[in-house]
Amino acid sequence: MLWSYFRRKKNYHKALQNLEDLVEYEPTQVDSSSNSERLLTAIAGGDYWKEIVRVYQRGEINGYQAEMRLSTMYRDHLRKAHTYVLDMPIRLKNQHRPKYRMIHVSDHPDACFLMAENMLNRKNELFLNVQSGGQMSMFESMSDIDSTVEGDYITKNDVEEKVRNYIRDIGERDIRYTRFMADFYNRYGLICRMEMVQGILNRMQDMAQIKIIREPAFTETTQKPSTFWTDQDSKKRKVTIRRLQ
Repeated sequence: MLWSYFRRKKNYHKALQNLEDLVEYEPTQVDSSSNSERLLTAIAGGDYWKEIVRVYQRGEINGYQAEMRLSTMYRDHLRKAHTYVLDMPIRLKNQHRPKYRMIHVSDHPDACFLMAENMLNRKNELFLNVQSGGQMSMFESMSDIDSTVEGDYITKNDVEEKVRNYIRDIGERDIRYTRFMADFYNRYGLICRMEMVQGILNRMQDMAQIKIIREPAFTETTQKPSTFWTDQDSKKRKVTIRRLQ
């Protein structure tokens, strides 16, 4: 098993091999080398991985669950030094363990937003299409259901509940759309397409729960109300989410 987020460390080829042994080994084939343990601890930023290995050895969790625990704890470790952490697993076949796990860290909401957008735009290519051999899932045509990058299906109602909870927890009355989305995905993970969140925000505005402020407010040619979601100063466009309740 390959773990792409360890590649920035020195001797990563050796580290990847060690990790592969830890995840794919039989419980009776444990490498207890002190050198390997020190290397893994240095890469992971702590020895929390040891307990995951012990639980796996006892048969209490399977390899997929071990990978999920390790990736979750590694993200928690990265969040001690970085504001935003996103990750996306890459599988070759349905129900297989991730072959790679891409992790992106940043301290700026624009960087997180752009990477989230990039990962989500490629979700079908990197996850759904790879799994199904190019065949679309029967759920993909349904506007009220989406799939997370982890391969779980999520309903629009579930996403809406998370959006509402997040807006309720925001300290500021106004928040730029780019930061809103960066913080949302940093908090909940890449759980759905941005279009689904945008639809929920539109619905909340219709219910007078929030206000979506766009600058410029009207189109230049037709003078109709603007509907864009592009929030970039370079394009002289700005989108702000204002909480009303």
